[in-house]
Amino acid sequence: MKKRVSASGIILKDKKILLCKRSSSERYFSGCWTVPGGKKDIGESIKDTVTREVEEEIGLNFKPKKKLGEFELITEDFHNVSHVFMGDWVGVPTITSTEVEQVNWVSYPQLKNLKLAFSYRDVIEKLHLLNIL
Repeated sequence: MKKRVSASGIILKDKKILLCKRSSSERYFSGCWTVPGGKKDIGESIKDTVTREVEEEIGLNFKPKKKLGEFELITEDFHNVSHVFMGDWVGVPTITSTEVEQVNWVSYPQLKNLKLAFSYRDVIEKLHLLNIL
């Protein structure tokens, strides 16, 4: 089983979270919604990973401030540990990667009907319990 470490950034505005719809060509969770993030490169810090991934996927300058937690997902193909950060951001969300088909600001009630990738349903529920979303 392949072990993967990734990092994701929580982008919030007016009690809504910015989600990315994964491209239909993605191997895992194609067409599902996620927060911007991705796999850690060798030798890269986890904070550098989240900063790089948010910029690569949606063109925002993201500065991680607080770690929301580590969320795990184990499938028959891989074991993913995602480090999820909240932080400050600057810019206008723009699709800058072939991994992303769409971006959208989503409120908590709207999330119930969306197919979320990886372990992001757990992330969303934690944000809601903390009264952040």
